[in-house]
Formats: sequence, structure tokens, C-alpha cells
Amino acid sequence: MEAMAKKKSPEDEGGSKPLPKPPSFDQKKAKMYQEILSSVSHDLKTPLATVIGSLEVHDRMKHRLPADKSDELIAAALQEAYRLDSFFTNIIDIFRIENGLVKVKKEACDLEMLLRDCADKYRYRIKGNSISCFFPSPLQTCHTDPVLVCRILGLLIDNAIRYAGNPPVVSLAARQEGRKAIITVSDNGLGIPLGRKNQIFSKYTRLKHGDNRNAGTGLGLTISKGLTRLLKGTIDVSNSTSGGAVFTIIIPI
Repeated sequence: MEAMAKKKSPEDEGGSKPLPKPPSFDQKKAKMYQEILSSVSHDLKTPLATVIGSLEVHDRMKHRLPADKSDELIAAALQEAYRLDSFFTNIIDIFRIENGLVKVKKEACDLEMLLRDCADKYRYRIKGNSISCFFPSPLQTCHTDPVLVCRILGLLIDNAIRYAGNPPVVSLAARQEGRKAIITVSDNGLGIPLGRKNQIFSKYTRLKHGDNRNAGTGLGLTISKGLTRLLKGTIDVSNSTSGGAVFTIIIPI
């Protein structure tokens, strides 16, 4: 009869239930892709809805719309089209960085002119305001990849504009120490929340504080860090004493 007795379970013997197996790598990967897909879907649908909605209204009422309203609709559609273009560019950049497809092409360049040109490309984003440039001493000709440097700064300036205060104040500063260039991009926003400084360079990380209507894709800072590393440089973030975030990149020149 003993042979026919049921085998006691761990619970019958006073033990605890076996712990569930941790999710497999494939399950974790599937969950990660699901989260990314959800984020990507939102980032595509939101600007597309604005573009389509604005152009549909303009098309239906173009003969009755006041000129200022017509301009407003076109501007809204154009702004979201730029946002879509930025989104796809970021997706491509992430793929190229993670797969080792970005090639560094260094050349002699005027660092001050390069930085001013980068700032000028984003001035249209700050209506009625400007991006101030501060160089305490003349910057010498440097040897770096101007395309990558401008891309890094563009992403940092874009991020600063998104999280700046009202009215937005964005500043670009640079100095040289030996064979290194130290460049900072700062804003007058709320700064980086405590405990988030080590997270903001991770993919799809977006801050939740402040006015998040213009939040980006959560890829810009990841790309900035990846490109800075390709230039054998470093990138860091801190909060200024007066408020706002300060991103600092140091690259060999």
C-alpha cells in the first residue's frame, strides 16, 4: 500500500511552493520589442494625425480661411513633418551606431565657426529668442569629424529646447584645454530629476516632469553618447545652480 501512496508535495511537507521560473531571454526580448513598438507607434501616429488633420482642414476650407489661419495650419503640418523626419533619422542613426556602420572622418576645421553654424540651424525653433554662444577665448583650428560633432550638438540643442523654460533660454559654450575641446549646452528648464542622471542616456527614456507636449523620441541622448564615444570623448550631465540642465561633452581635437 505504501508503494501506491501518493507522493507528498513540498507543500504537504511544510515546504514553500517552487518559485516560478524567471522569464526566458526570448520572453524578455519579446517584451522589450513590444514596449519599443508601442513607443514607435505613438511617435508616428501623433505627428501624422496633426499633419493629416491640418492639411484636411486647409484643403476643405482653403477658399474661406483667413490668411493667418491658413499659415497656422501649414506651419503646424510642417512642424510635425520635421518631427517625423527627425524620428526616422534617429532610428537610422541608432541602427548604424549599434551595428558599427558609422565611420569617423576627421579633418581640420574651424571649431568656433562649426559651433556657431550648429546653433544657427536650430534658431528657428526658438521663436523670438536666440541660442547664445559663449567662447571665453578664441578657439583654435581642431582636427575632428565636423559632421558628427554637429550632429551631437544638434541633438543636445534640440533636447535643451524641448525642456527649456518659458521663454526658452539655450546657451552653447566652448573652451579648449590642451588637445581637448570642452563644449556645454545648457537650458533654463527644471533640470534632471534626482536619480535619473544615469538613465537619460538609455534608449526611449523620456523625462516626465514639466511640459511634455514636445517630448522627443527618447533616442537623441542615446545617439549623442554613442557618437561621442566614437570620437573617443565623454558626455555628462549636471544641473546648474540657477536651474536647468547642463550637458558637457569633452572630445580630443
